[in-house]
Amino acid sequence: MAKEPQQTDSRRMLMELRTLQMQAEDGERQLAVLQDMAEQTTATISALENLPLATGALFSAGSGVLVKASADDSKNVLVEVGGGVVMEKSVPDAVAFLQQRLGQAVAASGKIRERNSALSGRIEELSAFLQQAGSQ
Repeated sequence: MAKEPQQTDSRRMLMELRTLQMQAEDGERQLAVLQDMAEQTTATISALENLPLATGALFSAGSGVLVKASADDSKNVLVEVGGGVVMEKSVPDAVAFLQQRLGQAVAASGKIRERNSALSGRIEELSAFLQQAGSQ
């Protein structure tokens, strides 16, 4: 009879372990998306800062087709600000906007890393307990 409550606890802990592992995997996927976004944003900031030096550029037309182009106005750019809304901004304002967006991505990444660290600690606790319970 004493084994039934212990088996129930073990099953509950195993379910919790699996749930925490899925949450940790989801956090890792979110981190990868944020890392990709941060890299793209950093590259865009660099391109905007070097825009006055550009003599020509290539723009993707889709399906691997590139079009040679030159910027008629290197002082202003169009920036998607969210929800499909595009606004004209000066290059310095666009850079500031992108740096703010980059800061938000870095902050979100930090929160996800903290959460994953806490999840990892609990996962280790549960794994150790279940291993010990399984060896008895």
